Amino acid sequence: MTARIALITGAANGIGAATARRLAKDGYKVALFDRLASGQAVADELGSDTALFIQGDVSRPQDVESGVAKAIKHFGGLDVLVNNDGVSLPKSLADTTTDDWDHLHAINLRALYVGLKAAQAALVASGHGAVVNLASFHAAAMIGNFAAYAALRVRPSTPALDAAC
Repeated sequence: MTARIALITGAANGIGAATARRLAKDGYKVALFDRLASGQAVADELGSDTALFIQGDVSRPQDVESGVAKAIKHFGGLDVLVNNDGVSLPKSLADTTTDDWDHLHAINLRALYVGLKAAQAALVASGHGAVVNLASFHAAAMIGNFAAYAALRVRPSTPALDAAC
């Protein structure tokens, strides 16, 4: 059986790094995408036959598109896209500026769209493509100073993803 291939955003630490480790343990080839150079250490830990680190910023569409293309070229395809990267903003809605909103939107929502668009053909070609969108507790439970985060990290509907892939 050919190993499945996953690209994980926000993979330098935390949940993203843990996801990469778990998928690698389960036999996946993993592309770790992150703006932090420390993602290379996670890829090194997993080994060059299993992991590829791609440095890029999900708020920059060209970085996402290039990162997806590099993962596909390196591993020969893509089966799973894990949209893990995200940022929160502990401010009240009244204190959230338009620049704050634009920054959150670029990372927490637009990056999902750009990644899916860039990966769609490879996911469909795999015959079993999957997209996993992660969010924290604050996306489901509106708590005090996380209104802008919650508005942008709501869980996309499964039928929409099924239609895309």
